[in-house]
Parts: sequence; C-alpha cells; structure tokens
Amino acid sequence: MIRSLFAPFVCYGSRGNPAKRGPASVSSVEKLSELPPQAPRLCSGCVRHGTYRQTQFTSYRSFRSTRVLLGWGYAWGNTVTRSLCSTGKIDVFVYRDSEDRLVATTQKPKAAVGEFAYLQVAAVSPRIGVFLNWGLEKDLLLPIREMDGPLNPGDWVVVQVALDEQTDRLVASARLNRRLDLAPATYGEGEAVKLLVASKSPLGYNLIVNDAHWGLIYDSELPAGLKIGDLLVGYVRRIRPDGKLDLALGQAGYRRIAPLTDQIIAILQAKGGRLPYHDNSLPEEIREVFGMSKKAFKQAIGLLFRERRIFIEPDGIRLATPEDKI
Repeated sequence: MIRSLFAPFVCYGSRGNPAKRGPASVSSVEKLSELPPQAPRLCSGCVRHGTYRQTQFTSYRSFRSTRVLLGWGYAWGNTVTRSLCSTGKIDVFVYRDSEDRLVATTQKPKAAVGEFAYLQVAAVSPRIGVFLNWGLEKDLLLPIREMDGPLNPGDWVVVQVALDEQTDRLVASARLNRRLDLAPATYGEGEAVKLLVASKSPLGYNLIVNDAHWGLIYDSELPAGLKIGDLLVGYVRRIRPDGKLDLALGQAGYRRIAPLTDQIIAILQAKGGRLPYHDNSLPEEIREVFGMSKKAFKQAIGLLFRERRIFIEPDGIRLATPEDKI
C-alpha cells in the first residue's frame, strides 16, 4: 500500500549517475506530512535512490520495488524543480492518477493524508459525489458516502484528506465526527495548537485542533468574528470531561485570568460552595473578598460559568454539583 505524501527524490542523469551530488540537507520544498509508524515508509524507505530515464513526455524514478512517474512538466518544466535538481534532491507529492499509476508532482496540495482543509467544490457528479479543488491538477473526490449534506459547484466544505483502503486512492471526507477525537487528548493547559475554524455553534466556533480533536472558542473571548476555513494558532484553555477542548486565541489573556478562576473556586469551596457576589456587586466588595478588580472578577466568573464549574444566580454564585446537568 502506498500513502500519498511529500517524499524526497534524488535526481539522476540519463545514464543513472547523479546529475550533481548536493549537500545532505533536505530541499527547500516543505515536507507536508509523515507516514504513520505502521505504514510502509515510502518517504524515507523506498523513495530514496533511483535511476532516471527520459522519455518524450515523462521521466521515471525507480525506487527498489516501487516505480513512480514524475510528469515531464514537473520534472524539468519549471524553475523550482531545476533548482532543486541542481542540488541532487527534490521533494514531490506522490499519489495515484486516473489510470491507477503512482505519480509524483512538485505541486503542493492544500492538505495531505490525515490533514483537514477548507476546499471549494469544482464539479458535481450525482452518482459519485463532488470533486474538490485542492491545489493539484487532478481534483479530489468527496464520495457520496463521505458527504455531510448536499453541495453545489462553488460551495466550500471542510474535509479531511483520507486514504481509501479498498482502492488505495485519496478521497475526502466531510464526516468530521468520524475523523476526530479518535485518540485521547493529551494537551497541557496553555499549550500552543494549530486551529482550523470548522463551524459556528450557539456558544462560539468549533475548531479542529492539530488535525485530531474538536475544540471550542467562545464568542465572548473573540474581539471579532471568525470565518469558516480560517487557519489560526491558539492555546488550550481546558480539557473538558467529554474530551473536547476549550480554546483561547490570546495566550496572555488566558494566563492572566486562569489563576483568578482557581482563586474564586478555592474561596467558594472554603465558604461552603456559595457566595452572595455577582456582576452587580460593588467593586469594593469584590476587591475585599477576592483580591481582584471587578472587571477581572466578571471575566473569571464568566469563564467558570462557560466551563460549567459554577452557576451565576440572582443572589450570587455557587459551585456546580454532580446533580447539575453540565
């Protein structure tokens, strides 16, 4: 089985000799993905050394038992590839074409296997599914079985690039819940993460975290709205009991408020779980009891309420209990 990814090639001359041996460092084309440990090591195993044979339209690389086709236009038809070959190395994306051949390209797709992207519908086939523009000449198929609703040309959709185990071809999947949260979240509070805005929710925005988990950022934490498909860097605020993540975009604000929430929880626990203070309490009372400004107090109890650790009632705040439906 061959999984599609960026992999290094060594360029060889017409007689099988290296065109020019360059330094051992990788080329300037970014490697887009790594194979899972259990998968065949096409990147660092089979695809490493080979021989070059020129034909009228194509050039071939033979790597042990794997033969990969590198299109003529991608082999010598652009400045980037010529420059890379002058060093003796080139990175390519490997996938199967319409004739089921392994082919390579120096183009960079918008996502590789296991990654998520926001892609536009290029064409619709009622019996098959839709085809998505993902940065390569050959569009990516989103099969009907992997669609989460009807789509029309020009629409945009968040999908994961996946490998069809039966056909060994790349497909897209919009069934995000099937693709996420399959492994326990092991993040630390305050850890920086890669985010993709996937959808709007009543509380805020649902985001895909590091291509692996669901996360949520609340509307009240945002200075402005987000757009579906935005790529961001954020920070883990809290891992919820259901395994999903509460997120923040600003690390400084999180670090400032997080200790205050722990302080309020400790005072509530010491006072029996209930206190007669809320948004309308006097600033002097807040500072005397909690040792913080009223603005910081309101931000902290708002965060605790969203995390369902406390409840804000007309006569004050109280700790959440196991009986509460949180």
